[in-house]
Amino acid sequence: MRFNRKGQTVIEFLMTYGWILLVVIAAIGALVYFGVISPDMFMPEQCTFSTGMVCAGFKATSDGFAIALTNNLGKDIEINGIDVGGCSISGISEILKKSKTVTINQSGCSFGSPNDRIDVEVSLNYTERLTGITKSIAGSVNSKIQPGSIE
Repeated sequence: MRFNRKGQTVIEFLMTYGWILLVVIAAIGALVYFGVISPDMFMPEQCTFSTGMVCAGFKATSDGFAIALTNNLGKDIEINGIDVGGCSISGISEILKKSKTVTINQSGCSFGSPNDRIDVEVSLNYTERLTGITKSIAGSVNSKIQPGSIE
């Protein structure tokens, strides 16, 4: 008889805390479903490129973007064009020496409203200064759209 009472106590304990845990999970689920809590709030902003090119910074606004690139390719390059989420700039002719940083600003692109998040692909077209060979580097940007404009 004693074992039954201990077993009943354990079952009652587990059932009570099980129901509480279920209610908490349902409440969190409802908050996420209705948009009060968004998983995007916890995602860090990222700007990445494949090996050799470093994204030193990125800013997206509702009317354009600014991207800072550092050349770690080991050779001087000339940036010919860049495409950020369908917003293309061609004919830039920006010389980027090795281990140096350049910032490219572009207005006239719409990424959305302030505080929205964007997750876009980036393509950088460049020519090696020494050889004249044209290449492309792919990257990605995950960022929050900032209020204001690109200056």
